[in-house]
Amino acid sequence: MTPSPSARSPLDEFFAAVPEADVLSALPDGARVTFDLLGDDGGLWTVSRNGGSTAIERTNHDAPVDCRLRCTVGDFRALVRGELDPRQGFMERRLEVEGDVGLVLRLQRTVVRSES
Repeated sequence: MTPSPSARSPLDEFFAAVPEADVLSALPDGARVTFDLLGDDGGLWTVSRNGGSTAIERTNHDAPVDCRLRCTVGDFRALVRGELDPRQGFMERRLEVEGDVGLVLRLQRTVVRSES
């Protein structure tokens, strides 16, 4: 799973390192989740599963998705390290979710396990 475009940031490296098998087990077929990360090194990354394969795409535009998580780069890093509880982040308005919240929570649990 390789993000595009070719200029790679630390977050590109992070998304590229997420094991494909973990994404396959976390997302139902046809699902698309966008991470809208604000601040230095931020951007839009969409993780999708289609036909038994996964893709990660870095884009400069919004596209239709099943779920969108919007937060700062710092809060995203805290979330995937397990330092920010998703419920706490929502309550404190540090995390904004549009669409199917369950999808982003399933991905978050998978990524936290992968990082441990």
